[in-house]
Amino acid sequence: MKSGDEFNHRGVRYKYHEWKTWDNKPASAFWCADQYLLAGLNVKSFSEKTEEEMHLRIDDYIDNRFYYRSMIESVDELKMKFYKNNSVDD
Repeated sequence: MKSGDEFNHRGVRYKYHEWKTWDNKPASAFWCADQYLLAGLNVKSFSEKTEEEMHLRIDDYIDNRFYYRSMIESVDELKMKFYKNNSVDD
């Protein structure tokens, strides 16, 4: 496996990256920014240390999409109520 290699799990694309840390130690991770998987969520990209962890995270986003969307909508409603009730009148 080399840096930049692309993979696919359940139709979701992700990449493997390698780099050197500030103290010149090797590091690596899997990175996903699949726009279809993350559409409508408050996440633009995410990374995991292992491929197994990446698969688990992708599975979670796919299998629990309704839950995550409903939580975002609930939080958005609460924010709107808060700002409406706590706005400063001029």
